[in-house]
Amino acid sequence: MSDAPLEELEFVWVVPRADLFGTEAPHGFVSTEDPNFDPKWLETCEHRGFFVERQAAEQNPAWKQVIPYCLLLSPEGLFTVERLPRGSEARLHGKLSVGIGGHIEPRDRVPHSTPHGSDRIVLRAARRELEEELVLRAPTEFECLGLVNDDSNAVGSVHIGIVLMARVDELPAVRESDRLRAFSTPLVDFLSVCDASAQFESWSAYILSSTNWNASIVKIE
Repeated sequence: MSDAPLEELEFVWVVPRADLFGTEAPHGFVSTEDPNFDPKWLETCEHRGFFVERQAAEQNPAWKQVIPYCLLLSPEGLFTVERLPRGSEARLHGKLSVGIGGHIEPRDRVPHSTPHGSDRIVLRAARRELEEELVLRAPTEFECLGLVNDDSNAVGSVHIGIVLMARVDELPAVRESDRLRAFSTPLVDFLSVCDASAQFESWSAYILSSTNWNASIVKIE
């Protein structure tokens, strides 16, 4: 436990790895259309989680920090960002991403007055992250595309991504333009972008290189 005052601590939503995957975890992006996709993964992320201090969560691979990872599709194409050198995470500088995401925080908890199933903690966190990062009216509807997991490195071993997609009317602007550069990837160019997925951060690369993703995105008009 950190020595910081309680009000300065950061708490994040985690699920026990054993509850989520048992003894064998998937690697990369698993689409909801993949026969290996288990719907129980989503239910576990939603209902079997709890909040712990982030510093403790970052050091314990027995917990998975749940990250809503949202893709935005506009008439111009797929929203894409480049992480600039002034961003906080040096390992991501120069990398591209098609996902906007972040940790689930205590303020994302569903009020007791909310009807069961009408709004979930993962979706509330996704909307908040979009509103914090971008200038847009947060989407009210999301499509769950699947789950992304990467236990091959220390950062990935303590995180799990729930991949969502929402449609927006126009390309959003980023709030911190010194940290992120935003642009859209036209769908007509999308297959060539997928072939260059090494330019993307790992979660985006896994999604873009997925056969299921390639097949589904080409059908979207």
